[in-house]
Amino acid sequence: MGDRLTRERVVDAAVAIVEADGLAGLSMRTLSEKLGVSVTSIYWHVGNKEALLDALVERIRASGLTVLIVEQNVRQVLRVVDRAYLLEAGNIKSTGAAAEMLASGTIQEAYLGI
Repeated sequence: MGDRLTRERVVDAAVAIVEADGLAGLSMRTLSEKLGVSVTSIYWHVGNKEALLDALVERIRASGLTVLIVEQNVRQVLRVVDRAYLLEAGNIKSTGAAAEMLASGTIQEAYLGI
């Protein structure tokens, strides 16, 4: 193993897995195998997989990249994005800060199904 396990090393390894195999290739087990540690060690440093994904999002934000997320799990996405665009038939129907979009009752009922 050599180097001391840290949150940063765990996130670095997660980034490497996602770059090589896509998000579908990332699991706590594959991450622990890559680092040569037990799965419980991963949980100790980053919490659960949701917390790990949050750390990946923060890493992307810090790098200055812009990412387009197309996802049907609206609550999950609006929790990690800054802005959202609601498209219908290829046209922008609404746009705004993620918190505003999630709080809009009209948008929730008409488009988001929540």
